[in-house]
Amino acid sequence: MRALLVVSLAGLLLCASANIVCASQLREAILGGNVTLDDTATNYRLKVTYKPDASGSYPKSSTSIAPIVLTIGIRDIIFPRKAFQYFHDASSPTPLFTSYPDNNHGRFYMSGGDGEKSYRIGFVFDKYRLLSRELYKHMETQPEVVHFDRKSRW
Repeated sequence: MRALLVVSLAGLLLCASANIVCASQLREAILGGNVTLDDTATNYRLKVTYKPDASGSYPKSSTSIAPIVLTIGIRDIIFPRKAFQYFHDASSPTPLFTSYPDNNHGRFYMSGGDGEKSYRIGFVFDKYRLLSRELYKHMETQPEVVHFDRKSRW
């Protein structure tokens, strides 16, 4: 699986092969490539947008995640706000990959925070929708999992 990471930094366009970039500098991260779901290789485009944090709870340079849109083939999956609303200073996402042994589901990860407030988020999806979000907090081996049902409004 090949993926291309395109990161927009204050009007500049940088391309890298999925290198992690400091979140406080990110405006958006766009990955594209192929992922195999249901035994079929499908094009994808993942776009994560970052915005300055306006809550006042974090340093002024802090960012939060704004919309996440995953396009599988020609179908857009717009992640619900509750999937990402409390995560600050998240890294650029990893390239998508297929979960083993069930190749019907794909996933990608993002991480963020610092020290004891660090975390890693896993997003699990199929061709049609976001299925769940897994939150791994600092030094924890079992994630907190939030499932998204078929009736979730996007």
